[in-house]
Amino acid sequence: METTVSLLLRQDSITGFSYSFSKALLEKLKKLKEGKRLFLKGKELTPIAFAISEHLSNQISPSDPIIGVSDPVNPSEVDELISLAEEFLKTFEVEQATLDTPIKELRLSVRSRNALRKLSVNTLGEITHITEKSLLNIPQFGEGCLNEVKALLKEHGLSFKKE
Repeated sequence: METTVSLLLRQDSITGFSYSFSKALLEKLKKLKEGKRLFLKGKELTPIAFAISEHLSNQISPSDPIIGVSDPVNPSEVDELISLAEEFLKTFEVEQATLDTPIKELRLSVRSRNALRKLSVNTLGEITHITEKSLLNIPQFGEGCLNEVKALLKEHGLSFKKE
C-alpha cells in the first residue's frame, strides 16, 4: 500500500497549493513520526516518508523547500517541516472559519441581510463572490447598505468580486 501511495504522489498531478492535500500530507507525516516509521537506518527516510515530506515541503515553501531531493534528512528537519506546515495551515483554518460565518451572525441591517438573501448569499465568504453592481441592482438596496457591507468586508480583510 505504501508503495502505491508513494507512486501516486510522485506522479505529482497536483499543481499549485491545495489546503486539503497539504493537510492530508501533514497528518500522514505526523502518524509516521508517532509510529517511528520515518527513517530506515540513520538519516534515510522511508520511501513513503520521503514522498510525503517532499510534497508537503513543496506545498508550503515551493521556492525554497525544506526537504530536498538530494539532501540527507535529519529528524530536526522533519520536525521543522511539521511545525512550519502546522503554522502555515492554521492561517487557512482561521480564514476559512471567518469565511464560513453565517450572514445572520454578522452585524448587518435587516435591509442588507435581506438583499444578500435575495442573491442566495448565506455566508461572509459568499459575499466575496458577488459584485457591488449586483447588490445595487436589488430594489431598496442603495449606497448606504453598500457602504455597510463594504465596511464589514474590510473589517475582515475581504472585498467584493471585481467587475
